[in-house]
Amino acid sequence: MRLVPIPLATLLCVPIALSAQASKWCSYQLRAPDSIIAWHAQSEDVRGSDFIATANPFPSRISYYFTGGVRPIPDQRRDFLQKYFVFRQRKGSDTLFQREVEMKGRDGRSLWFPIQEAMFEDFKSEVSPGDSTTLFLLWAGAFGPKEHPKDWIFLINEFTSARSRKFWADELASCVQ
Repeated sequence: MRLVPIPLATLLCVPIALSAQASKWCSYQLRAPDSIIAWHAQSEDVRGSDFIATANPFPSRISYYFTGGVRPIPDQRRDFLQKYFVFRQRKGSDTLFQREVEMKGRDGRSLWFPIQEAMFEDFKSEVSPGDSTTLFLLWAGAFGPKEHPKDWIFLINEFTSARSRKFWADELASCVQ
């Protein structure tokens, strides 16, 4: 067996290269749900359908204010989630979502977002009414009568809080701007 010498500089660069890898959260672009809605709402596929599930969840992150509103997921939205997770070949995953939280954007408009039960207690303990938080959202799709406005569903995949701001600043620092 023949040994091949490796320059020391190469060995020193390996840990640096590994630590410089971008976080998986970097795929969450700074983007509002309204931009996704505006991009898709007038397409023939959306207007002519009563159920739209997306294979591309357009990972997005945006700041909202928590209003303090929490409610069980309404039946029509629950039905959508059930169909959505069948479409995504994750049947039964809809049961991971039992509630929605009400968030208010900078424009003053309120939106409801389903949140996973496993994350809900942390959310409630870390985010108080009136607090600003960055939500990491996945677009699930939309539903509503053909040729009529749709109800657009965005799922909370993660969130920031005062307790986690340093972590998120470090985590997102690896993202290429």
